[in-house]
Amino acid sequence: MRLPHRDSIQLGPTPYEVFQEKEGIPSVKGFFIEDLMDVEVKPWDRMGVLGSYLNLGEQQETDAYVCEIPAGTQTLPQHHLFETLVYIHRGRGATTVWFEEKSKQTFEWSAGAIFALPLNVSYQHFNVSNEPVRFLAGTNAPHVINLFHNDEFIFRNPFQFRDRFRPEREFFQENKRLTVRSWESNLVPDVNGFVLDDYPMKGKGVKIMRFGLAGTTYGCHIQEFPPGSRSTFHRHGPGGHFNTGHTTMRHFAMRGRSPKHSQDRYRTKLHEMIPFEEEPPDIHPMYLEELRRKGVKSDVSVVRE
Repeated sequence: MRLPHRDSIQLGPTPYEVFQEKEGIPSVKGFFIEDLMDVEVKPWDRMGVLGSYLNLGEQQETDAYVCEIPAGTQTLPQHHLFETLVYIHRGRGATTVWFEEKSKQTFEWSAGAIFALPLNVSYQHFNVSNEPVRFLAGTNAPHVINLFHNDEFIFRNPFQFRDRFRPEREFFQENKRLTVRSWESNLVPDVNGFVLDDYPMKGKGVKIMRFGLAGTTYGCHIQEFPPGSRSTFHRHGPGGHFNTGHTTMRHFAMRGRSPKHSQDRYRTKLHEMIPFEEEPPDIHPMYLEELRRKGVKSDVSVVRE
């Protein structure tokens, strides 16, 4: 028997909502954005550039923001106790990170790069080109801000996580494979060219690589689907991944939990993928019809690991 729906508890704005109101930039809500270049960005005093929040999915566990750095400029220095993953959507530049001024490290990036900012490290992004840089950053700021609800503690805490960032080494050149479909890195120069491992339980020809970046507990992965292929339905709510085009589809997902740090390691039966035969019966025919309409040959099959 299904239990009655529990009414939401409304006690005024959350600490995260209060914080975001003070930030003074737009917030895009809903569930989908077609093109990051279409997101309106406005002056962002804290960062010293332009930005907009993305608060998708009606949740306050994670968020994202679009940041635009005008040509030849840079962000203001930042440090904070929430984790941040960065995907460079357009442009090229560099990021400098440090605990002390005398031991700064700088690495360069261009479109397609992903990296994480080590926890509470000071950092600054630079646009070294003559056109705007635009990047997407995913964070766990809502969870952290609602947990501590103290801006002084979150943004001006002097603690140095030396297990996360080691200034004496070339930190952003470290790369190693952990196991099949898992890689540990501090900087991936191009998500489009990174070699992925086969992932047959998701579908024929599907490939994936999961990443741990800069010691964060915020996981991410790259996944690839050939033409005419789709995923099985799986654990992140309603929906799946469908390639309806004539070329290979590759996506970058910020997952919010890292298996290495035990936050995404122990899963209940609710996390299992749904077999094709147990899906709602109208879903797959709709996909096949879309492929026929576009002249794409279906190549969907279930492969058991």
